[in-house]
Amino acid sequence: MARIDTAKLILQATDVADRAYYVRQDPAVIKAAREAWADLAQARRSSSRLVMEAGSAWRRASDRSRSKACAEPGRSPSELSGGSADLRKRASSDYAHARTGA
Repeated sequence: MARIDTAKLILQATDVADRAYYVRQDPAVIKAAREAWADLAQARRSSSRLVMEAGSAWRRASDRSRSKACAEPGRSPSELSGGSADLRKRASSDYAHARTGA
């Protein structure tokens, strides 16, 4: 098994830390980091607006379909929305007609 040269390992670790510090202080890196943070903040705001608008549109679509269902003459909203009792009656009636051929 090979031995680890600790002095060489310490020297390499120190070199990496020094280089990372130097890169972190570079003006171009600082500028790019500021721009990236600003872009991330804007993306967060845009995403929040997207979620809010999608929720509003979803609620508007619900209101629209509810008012459209109530606007049909001669049918109650529960009939149009597909109340479970009505669906069962219609399904059993359709099934009976299909089996008898009527």
